[in-house]
Amino acid sequence: MLKIITGDSAGFTFSIVYAGMVADIAAPDLSACTVKFMVKASLADSDYKAVFVQEIVNPDTNIVHFQLNPSDTAKLKQGTYKAACKLFYDSGTELTVWQGDIIVAAGVFNG
Repeated sequence: MLKIITGDSAGFTFSIVYAGMVADIAAPDLSACTVKFMVKASLADSDYKAVFVQEIVNPDTNIVHFQLNPSDTAKLKQGTYKAACKLFYDSGTELTVWQGDIIVAAGVFNG
């Protein structure tokens, strides 16, 4: 479970590896895919109702970073959200590499 504070910046970095990979094998080639990070209020919500979506198209590394700005988190109500990082390959293959909860909480500094 991850936590962010309303009105703060938040960053999420993913190192994309495949199950069963060992250290001496090259990182997966993501140059023919889009990596998408999505946050929803509920799993039942359609993707169009996501509260945050960011994509990285054809990354040149297996380490991807998604950044939420204070304006992104300020509009979120306190509570638990559902989030995921998913690979969409040009070939049509889709692979969820992380899914979990994000708690949005009020901060000590609130203007």
